[in-house]
Amino acid sequence: MSHTDSFISKSSLQGIASLSREHIETQALSAHLSHNPSIFENCCLRLLKEVIFQSIIWDRLEPTAITLLALAAVDLNNFGNVISSISQQLSLEKQQRLQTAFQRLLQTDVVSKVSSGNYGGRMNRMRFKKDFEIFVKDIHSAVLVF
Repeated sequence: MSHTDSFISKSSLQGIASLSREHIETQALSAHLSHNPSIFENCCLRLLKEVIFQSIIWDRLEPTAITLLALAAVDLNNFGNVISSISQQLSLEKQQRLQTAFQRLLQTDVVSKVSSGNYGGRMNRMRFKKDFEIFVKDIHSAVLVF
């Protein structure tokens, strides 16, 4: 995801998003998840840590947003757990700002459309990408300020 070659990073993100969408539609990864149930959780954790704690490379913002949306749609409760575990690493004030920013980003109507196998249409994806860009700017100004 954070490879120096932007093409490799974008392809990796698109691959994770495609696997997530395929699992939402067909449960194709159920056998793998029974042996390693934290596959999607680990992807969420790594992606969110890169987005929140590192300077994101802006040319990867769109594939990152689409991947994040797909991962959240796989299991919103586990996604929430990942957010909680990340926020525990922050001060109380920053925890609250992070939680609020995620609540604004992950609007129920968009995520529920994606998790039901309906990708919410082009307008919802565009709205999520725009909201994600705002989220990244807000989080970087709140969390990365020392």
